This record gives sequence, C-alpha cells and structure tokens, in this order.
Amino acid sequence: MSVTTEHQPRYRPLVVAFLIATCIRVWIGPISVTPRAYAQIPNAGKQRLELVQQTRKTNELLARIAKTLESGTLKVEIASTDKPVGQRPSPHGP
Repeated sequence: MSVTTEHQPRYRPLVVAFLIATCIRVWIGPISVTPRAYAQIPNAGKQRLELVQQTRKTNELLARIAKTLESGTLKVEIASTDKPVGQRPSPHGP
C-alpha cells in the first residue's frame, strides 16, 4: 500500500502560512492605528503633603470655632429681612 499525495489536505500550506504570519506579528508587536494615550503618573508624595496641609488648616479652623464656643460669649446679630414683621411669605414667590 502506497501513500499518494493526492489525498493530503490542501489547507496545510494555508495553516503554515497563518502560523508564520502569527509568529511574525507576535515578534513585531502591535501596530497602532490610533494614537496612544499617555497618562501622567500621580505623585503620591505631593498628594499626601497637600492632604496633610489641608487637614492642618481644617484643624486650626475647628480649634478657633471650639475656642469661641467654649468661651461662653457669643454675639449673634440678626439681619433684617425685606418683609415687615407678621407678613407671611407668598407661596408664589416675592
């Protein structure tokens, strides 16, 4: 019994060509049609320093508010309104 070449698959050269093209493509790397986006790397140290500075500023403001409230003397001034006393606001606006 002899093996004839007539029964060998015809798609074998296509598969070999596809494998060669795939290997070349992997070796070269991707070709970008669109431009790549480059993001800036965040500076973690700078961000942390800004956060600490903002926290200190907030703590100072809170300390001033706490000192004012603890002193026991708080002056409240009521601003006058445009409407006379006893007049209710209109449900449809001014």
